[in-house]
Amino acid sequence: MGTLTADERETVSDIRVSFASVSLAACIFILCSMLCMRMLKTVPARLVFVLTVTLTGAAIADILTAAEPSDDSGLCKFQACLMQFCQISSIFWAVAIAVHMFLLVKMKVRRTDIHEKVFHAIIWPLSLLSAALPFTTGNYGLAGTWCWITEDKTGDIWRFVVFYIPLWLSMLTVFILYILIIREVRRIYGESGKGSEEAKIVRMLVFYPLIFLICWTFPTINRVYQTATDGNELYWLFILHAMSAPSQGFLTSMAYGFTPEMRYRFRQSISSVFPCCGCCAPPEPPVDDSSQSSLNLSLTDDA
Repeated sequence: MGTLTADERETVSDIRVSFASVSLAACIFILCSMLCMRMLKTVPARLVFVLTVTLTGAAIADILTAAEPSDDSGLCKFQACLMQFCQISSIFWAVAIAVHMFLLVKMKVRRTDIHEKVFHAIIWPLSLLSAALPFTTGNYGLAGTWCWITEDKTGDIWRFVVFYIPLWLSMLTVFILYILIIREVRRIYGESGKGSEEAKIVRMLVFYPLIFLICWTFPTINRVYQTATDGNELYWLFILHAMSAPSQGFLTSMAYGFTPEMRYRFRQSISSVFPCCGCCAPPEPPVDDSSQSSLNLSLTDDA
């Protein structure tokens, strides 16, 4: 049975903390930008904001790895619980965004503020429950090079029940919904509708299933391999795990934060602060009032 050496564990921890630090900075930047530019007037924007908050918490939990908490310490249990709560809630909120887009595009639902309340009523209790259950059997502790659900047989059951099975079901749900959304937009606008705001946004959304895959494929492989081999550890799998899982916050922030409309807002804000800087003068906004669609998909529309 292979186990990581002390030097290998330190390298894995350093990589995880480094990637989590980048994600934390990206998430904080997006959160501050949305607050400062008052971009929380629409349901999609608020869903993105909540998702980014959960990813911020997950990044903080990852960074706590640098403190090297011992197995029985309170800090280790706090990191494990925070990681479980924030990661599973971020997954649920990503599904909520997909459901929201599906309701707008496919089902033509207009009162999505009602569904926003339903999302909050479902996701937070489920996330709290998933974080509380491992406490009932004392299964928070060291899980390789950081603290999470422990590696014993009871811990393996909890990992699949409260995390990996919900993760896989969420990935499948997101893929199905996005396929239906893309097909609906193509049905309405056809291939010639590439210039429509709806088509642009939907083409942007196809990156989010890829973000899920990129960020959770290697952690899934690593944990499944450990479970199947009774705790065997592969160094290269831990490296990929440490690189990909903490990157979700960074990749999601980039996907949501650097759309053409968001870039316009950034340049507009910079231009208002530094009016003498001609290079930052904002161009024409990417979407004007006359071109706004009845689907109202914009994440930053103030209407």
